[in-house]
Amino acid sequence: MRKLLHASLGLTTALLLGTASWSAMADVDVEALLEKDKDINIDEDILKDKALFIQVESMIMPEGAAEAEAVVNAENEIVTNALDSSEVLGLDLDASIANSISTNSGITHVNQDVGNFANQGNVVAFALTTGASSVSDAQSWVEQDNDDSSLVQVENDTGTEIVDEPGKPPIVVVKFDETRVATLDTSVVGNSGIIGVNQNAGDAVNQHNAVSLSVGINGQAALSESALGQENENNSLLEENFARSNTITASITGNTGITAVNQTTGNFINQASVVSFSALTSQVTIGAPGI
Repeated sequence: MRKLLHASLGLTTALLLGTASWSAMADVDVEALLEKDKDINIDEDILKDKALFIQVESMIMPEGAAEAEAVVNAENEIVTNALDSSEVLGLDLDASIANSISTNSGITHVNQDVGNFANQGNVVAFALTTGASSVSDAQSWVEQDNDDSSLVQVENDTGTEIVDEPGKPPIVVVKFDETRVATLDTSVVGNSGIIGVNQNAGDAVNQHNAVSLSVGINGQAALSESALGQENENNSLLEENFARSNTITASITGNTGITAVNQTTGNFINQASVVSFSALTSQVTIGAPGI
């Protein structure tokens, strides 16, 4: 009985195995969803330094030298005006230059002032040397200050007018006389040389033009330097019903050389033109041996 039981188990196992080997079939479906995120960050720093140092040393034993220096120092300090004396109601200050300062040659300087506490000037310095191996030096220095001053300026209005623009509601405008006017009309035209013009209708004003020229014939070195210092400090101004205008028409044209013009109707004004010019000339001889 034990042997039959073993045989039956073996047959059953064989049948099962045979059945499994003949029915091996498979259907496979594959679905896949791929998501990919990629971040790229690039940081780039570029630092470039350039340095250039030039040092020139020269030993010159000149036989001639020319030095020109133009210096201006102008200052308004602790100036004041009284309402009942300096600025009278209805007072008009007009500075006008018309059909003037034209077709001049050489050095031409003009100052016009109808204001108060005004410093105006035109300064020219010129030096010339014809010595062999010469050195020329030109320097211009201007300093202008307005300090610790007070001004009061009050004027009456001259009525009102209605300004009516299309598409806009009417506007009532208070009218004032132009109590400070500076006008330059058809002037400073066609000049040659050095021209300096100052026009002022304001108070506490500094106006200057400085020119320094130095020329060395057959020179070896030319030096030039200019400086301008201006200051307004601790000043006070009270203005009521005040109007001013500056006008330049058909002027300052067709000139050759150096032309400097200052114009103002303001207060505590510093205006300046500073020019420094140094030049040298040299000669070179070219020849051939035996000639």
